[in-house]
Amino acid sequence: MGVDSNLYIGPYLTVDVEIEGKDYDMCKNPGECPAGDLDAGFCPKCGIDLTKRFRHAEVSTVNFYELIGDALTGTHPMTGPPKIERDGKKYEQETLIPNHRRDGQPDRQCHFDGRESFQVDFSDDVDAAYEVEWLSEAFSEEIDKIEAAAGNCTIHWGIVQWFS
Repeated sequence: MGVDSNLYIGPYLTVDVEIEGKDYDMCKNPGECPAGDLDAGFCPKCGIDLTKRFRHAEVSTVNFYELIGDALTGTHPMTGPPKIERDGKKYEQETLIPNHRRDGQPDRQCHFDGRESFQVDFSDDVDAAYEVEWLSEAFSEEIDKIEAAAGNCTIHWGIVQWFS
């Protein structure tokens, strides 16, 4: 198993999604687990170490795949999006790129997966303003859903790099 480097050059979205703390019960039989008896050491039903039964995690309040499918895809599969804090709230800064072909799409390669050598000649007529407008129109239904769920969405043009 290796790590692939990915590079995307073109229009993309950024979304700040609020995150919240959530506690997870890791026992497979929570109704039968001797939760209060830490001296027991392990659950007799599932074998979980009772000191590790409950796990706290900070999770996104929006599941993009459930919301919009895979029309736009995130670029943080290995590490998760960067976390930021603003006005006392915690957010994940998600970056989304087009994952489906749509009418009017730029007629050039935008995604490079690291398995090939490449060069990009920006002296060719790359129309960044057109590509941003294309993304906002071609994915308007998905963007509307994201804005309704997360409250913000901005479209940019540039270079996005990530590992997968």
